[in-house]
Amino acid sequence: MASSRRPASAPDPASAPDPGPGAAAEPGQGPKVTVSLREMCMKFRSKSALDGLTLDVKSGEIFGVVGPNGSGKTTLLRCICRALIPTAGSVTVLGRDIGDYSNKEFAGVISALLPQWPSGFSMKAYEIILMGCRNRSGGIWWDSPAEYHSVYEVLNLLHAEDLAERDFETLSSGEQRKVLLAKSLVQQTDIVLLDEPVAFLDLKHKLEVMEVLKYLADRGKTVITSLHELDLASKYCHNIIVLKGGRVVTAGKPREVITTDLLREVYEVEAEVRWDDTCNYPIIIPKLPANGSGNGKDGIKFTGSSYGYGKTSERRDLCPNAKARAG
Repeated sequence: MASSRRPASAPDPASAPDPGPGAAAEPGQGPKVTVSLREMCMKFRSKSALDGLTLDVKSGEIFGVVGPNGSGKTTLLRCICRALIPTAGSVTVLGRDIGDYSNKEFAGVISALLPQWPSGFSMKAYEIILMGCRNRSGGIWWDSPAEYHSVYEVLNLLHAEDLAERDFETLSSGEQRKVLLAKSLVQQTDIVLLDEPVAFLDLKHKLEVMEVLKYLADRGKTVITSLHELDLASKYCHNIIVLKGGRVVTAGKPREVITTDLLREVYEVEAEVRWDDTCNYPIIIPKLPANGSGNGKDGIKFTGSSYGYGKTSERRDLCPNAKARAG
């Protein structure tokens, strides 16, 4: 467990130096490729989770990964950060194969927010965030004044200073998400991987987090994030890749990617996509599942026997012992 020792008061974030551009964006040069995948595949036993992914991500870029549940978004991020070993193909980071890095070297280059944090640990939020500083700690512990300063600087960036002293287990799912995001950002790496960073957050806090990602990209960092929020992905991401069944359906600029045809093909939803040119923001108006039929012209048809809303006899048929228990 992290030490309970901490400064009497948080440092003034306004006095902290600007982190400046990361090493990924060298002065006088344009964006360069920081993460490359070539024909990367991942299988779990005989099931293919990712099949032949090839892509390049550059410095100063927010790269969005979207697709339906089970499409391979989390698996992709886990392969890049070495939580999984691809079964074929290659992954290079800053020109080096990810297998060539030592653990400490890799932690200094790439940070990741992945689900989940194990439950049952009684720790303050700031103690969890301090763990992110270990990649640059000079000793066996990591709670120097400089590390505390980094923790409060990141919490200030996320508008989450009030969470620092609270027990992690008592936080809401959204608050926990912000703490784990802070833990990732406090590593101060040039490449940041984020798996659904705005999950569980309300609209205000979703926008705050996306603005932080923009802040990082503006300073030369590479941000690769999976998102279910297609509107936010379209507004903030420079490029988007769409996955379905572990394969790339399409990739490119948001306006080229997020279309009515794509929603029908990938999400199996009929929807109208309207772009607000002033805000560069898509308005997605869903209608029906593409292969669905409604109880009314705008409704979705459900069967009572499948969802528990049918007759009592239908519900009991789903559970053979229900009739006996009901007497």
